[in-house]
Amino acid sequence: MDKKLVKHIAELARIELTEEEENLFAGQLQSVLDYFELLKEADTSSVTTANTGICNTEQTRLDKQDSLSRDFDRDILLNGVPEMENEYVKVKSVL
Repeated sequence: MDKKLVKHIAELARIELTEEEENLFAGQLQSVLDYFELLKEADTSSVTTANTGICNTEQTRLDKQDSLSRDFDRDILLNGVPEMENEYVKVKSVL
């Protein structure tokens, strides 16, 4: 693992690293990758999958209106909104 890749990962994570941390993390990340290479060599042919007891039947719920949402008057709720635009609540952009 070279420092260039560590710098790139740090940029993606939006963290700043010192030169010392880059060297440290390059070594640590390489150790992790080396360990995964060892795991690839393990013979798993006799290993069966675990039965977790979780049954994914992909059931969906009915799309029905929640009883709580009927108890609110839209005009009363929007009365306290600081700024509206085209019937929508206007908020500051988040970037």
